[in-house]
Amino acid sequence: MEVNRGMATLLRALGYELYTVGGRVAQGEGKFTPFAHMMIILTLDRLQYLVDVGFGGSGLTSPLPIFNEKIIETPIKGAIPEEHRVTLAVIPNASLKDHKVWHFQHRKRPEEDWQTLYIFEKDFEFFEADYEVYVCLRFFSRQDEYGHLHGPGVAFCQCARMCERTLR
Repeated sequence: MEVNRGMATLLRALGYELYTVGGRVAQGEGKFTPFAHMMIILTLDRLQYLVDVGFGGSGLTSPLPIFNEKIIETPIKGAIPEEHRVTLAVIPNASLKDHKVWHFQHRKRPEEDWQTLYIFEKDFEFFEADYEVYVCLRFFSRQDEYGHLHGPGVAFCQCARMCERTLR
């Protein structure tokens, strides 16, 4: 998340049109983390790209064109022969059965099945305050096997947000 935050700051300073979105990282068997990743949606010549410099080994090696009035599902090459793409699909095990979200996927070879690495809502902007809450919770809390947060960070973040609103 921190690396993409830095990249977004740099790209904004260079004059690019962009916004950040939060993502849930796949944990297998239809399970996903809470928002634990940030990506960049960059618009250039009315074409939207997914930019992600912070996901690591299976992540993107170049911007991925994803939307120009319609979904672009054409894969791009990663570290050859790896491929990446986005697709719209439902979240397995979600309560909202027909709601589709963006799935960032990869496969190591063209003959292999696509694997979802993370999911995101392309049209739901992740603001600076969202990032700050994430950092606060990450460093002062722990997550149980159901994805619920526990520990002093939860209370600390709630208190910090209330103090911030009071001081404005």
